[in-house]
Amino acid sequence: MKYGKYRYVVAGLLFAAGAINYMDRAALGIVAPIIVKTLDLSPSELGLIFSSFFIGYSIFSFLGGYFADKWGTLTVFTWAMGFWSLFCGLTAAATGFMSLLLCRIGFGIGEGPMSSNTNRTISNWFPRHETASMIGFTFSGQTIGNAIAGPIVGLIAVSFGWRTSFIVIAALGFIWLLVWRLLVTNKPA
Repeated sequence: MKYGKYRYVVAGLLFAAGAINYMDRAALGIVAPIIVKTLDLSPSELGLIFSSFFIGYSIFSFLGGYFADKWGTLTVFTWAMGFWSLFCGLTAAATGFMSLLLCRIGFGIGEGPMSSNTNRTISNWFPRHETASMIGFTFSGQTIGNAIAGPIVGLIAVSFGWRTSFIVIAALGFIWLLVWRLLVTNKPA
């Protein structure tokens, strides 16, 4: 199998997906002090909301790998990014504890397949001797996303309200999704 330079476009998209993923994930923690007041949440309710993400995430981390083997990463990443971006955006519509809890569970379901599908995409698009380097590169997008989330989400929340920050991040996810669908296939061939 011949691997062309186009594979670096795919790696760049995976890097961007990781950045969006972790910016999404960090957003709630950044605006939590504002949300607690707006939605009148107790500390224990906020703790449950933070933890609820991992209900969906843990189940779909496993299932995401299975689905990637069965349907391919193009399809699974499409659904995963669409699902997590939808629930990120729906967070802006939360009116209380239960709606925010359900958004976080849905958000975790969408983000669960990220790691296994990133690894599978890299193994499809890169020769074996480059996979570790590309996994390192693409996963560094997650730390970048986490690092830039504070200033970006904080600035948007302070300037336009906390709900707007979730809408902006969801929009980034949907833009990524469109580019992914236009530029990527399951395998280079």
